[in-house]
Amino acid sequence: MKELAEMFINKAPGRILDVLLDGRKNIMEITRVTGLTYSHVLKLVYYFNEEGLVDLKQEGRLTYVSLNEKGMEIAKLIRVLREKINNLKNSSSQPSIQEK
Repeated sequence: MKELAEMFINKAPGRILDVLLDGRKNIMEITRVTGLTYSHVLKLVYYFNEEGLVDLKQEGRLTYVSLNEKGMEIAKLIRVLREKINNLKNSSSQPSIQEK
């Protein structure tokens, strides 16, 4: 089950989108929360912007990132999928009781 979660959710793009569900963040905040490098976050954020998932706003030296409607929808789906996979993982670790 862990491999499934890794494949779909816990990779860098999913983690960044999940962080942005909590509201707008600057690149350094995303870096701190996700543990990813600045250059990796920046590359993914620009990719998300090209794909129409996020909006970027420059304020002084900081670039702020926020999910737009399309990005919000995808990020919410990723969060739901993560929760479902975790529930499956938790239920499969407990022995099942079969009725006779």
